[in-house]
Amino acid sequence: VLRNFKAPEKSLCLVWSPDKRTLAIGGRWKSTDELVIQLWDTVSGKVLSSPNTKVEEKSGHLDIDLAWTPDGNAIAYIDKQMIIIWDIRSGKLKQLSRSKATALAWSADGKVLACGGAGGEIRFYDRVSGKVNSYISHSYGPVSSVSFSPDGRFLATAGKLGTVCLWDAHRWQSLYKRQTYKINARGESVLAWSPDSTALVIGNDQQNALVILDAQSGTVFDVIQESQEPTSSLAWSPDGSLLATGTGSKNSIVQLWNAKSGFYEALQRLDTHMGPINTVVWSPDSNSLLFAGKDTMINLWQPKTSKQLRSFGDMREVVYGLAWSPDGKTFASAGNQGIRLWDIQSARARRILKNPPSTSRGVQTFISIAWSPDGTTLASGDIDGNIQIWDPNSSQPLHSFKACCGRVTSLSWSPDGLLLVSGGGDGTARVWDIRNGYQPYAVLLPLWGSIGPGIAFNPEGDYRGPPGIEEHVIYVVQTDSGQELLTQKKFANQYGWVNEPWQVGLYKPGAERVERNQRGLLMGRVGRQLLMISRMLLA
Repeated sequence: VLRNFKAPEKSLCLVWSPDKRTLAIGGRWKSTDELVIQLWDTVSGKVLSSPNTKVEEKSGHLDIDLAWTPDGNAIAYIDKQMIIIWDIRSGKLKQLSRSKATALAWSADGKVLACGGAGGEIRFYDRVSGKVNSYISHSYGPVSSVSFSPDGRFLATAGKLGTVCLWDAHRWQSLYKRQTYKINARGESVLAWSPDSTALVIGNDQQNALVILDAQSGTVFDVIQESQEPTSSLAWSPDGSLLATGTGSKNSIVQLWNAKSGFYEALQRLDTHMGPINTVVWSPDSNSLLFAGKDTMINLWQPKTSKQLRSFGDMREVVYGLAWSPDGKTFASAGNQGIRLWDIQSARARRILKNPPSTSRGVQTFISIAWSPDGTTLASGDIDGNIQIWDPNSSQPLHSFKACCGRVTSLSWSPDGLLLVSGGGDGTARVWDIRNGYQPYAVLLPLWGSIGPGIAFNPEGDYRGPPGIEEHVIYVVQTDSGQELLTQKKFANQYGWVNEPWQVGLYKPGAERVERNQRGLLMGRVGRQLLMISRMLLA
């Protein structure tokens, strides 16, 4: 140890000056949560300077970043989502704009500041004017919704901007991608299939319109502007006659639409007075509708009579997901205090499924839930990326595994019950082989930009994607000296490996357990998910 520095207790960022003589330390005092940036002389160990970073309130968001200009005269930093440039010589601070920035970098001439955002976007600021010169986004964003078509032929995924990607659910070929909202749209998108698998409806919790797509071609059938409210949840009735939507605003409206006529005119409207609606789900016989939101109550509504039949709760927890059992006698609710199984007739919770606290939050927050087609098992996903499979007659999970995809936003079983798909906060959808112990079957990555709709790859690293995708593939190899990044050509030369697209989805899920060949063992040694897509190359 050459020297010790008395820095803020919550030190988060250390950056050397270009001349390597000064160390910038960014952090927060534990007692006040106040942001502090200090410049330390590494020879004398003294603080040279510190900007006046006054905060009006404590911030629960502790991520910051520091970036020196190449001439060493200024530092850019992030405080409470505000991007600030500190002129070290004058001590002046220049505030740029509020943005969910997570990373900063200066251009070589120090005239442009690049800011990476939490949503995958990059903004370029002019140092003098403080204005955004340009904006690019290479990230599809989280996969917020996944759903198999009722006939089992396709899988649809939805992400940022209402971008829908359709996949062949047997070969895992990406068929098309459609962006249903404007480029400046944000928010979480949701989707639902028509029961005959011919149409898809897409909603967004920050857009006042519903988009109906022809599932086969991706052509827009209709745009429902009469919604007047952003959509946070939607469901098509099993008989195909009605479409139900729940709003993501404080107006808390459940709206029914006539889907049978093909014109999607508005029908009954229920003002629930319960805050944003997180989830709506139809009963198997299409006679009743369950909905829940942030006010901790679950309500049962009968659309034909416009009557609210009963309420379930109060659980004193936000309900993030609902799933009706195939026999229509039970439904499951997912929240931050566990999974509850409710008896429809008695309106009582007959069982609570949850694990002992195992996260830093102290509780396990379940945000997605889905019944298997035969009703014998229940799948759940939580905010920490865990997937669990439950026996509804037992309080213990049958299987529990890490999805390695960030938060598990959505779950969908294939109609034959052989596959489970999870949507992830990392922008992927992951396919799990159920009868082979929920082993990874395929990973789907919707692509951003003009390169193509998406790419699918298997655990061995084989991938199937649009023409030219190999130019954008990077292999991450774990070696004794660390990680090594290789192009496809270099990887093939070094490891003697060639991509075989036909291997993706080759074996039938649920068949006799597949033994991985020598090539697969090699893949296991160099990394479980050795194939990665460099998002910065997906322009």
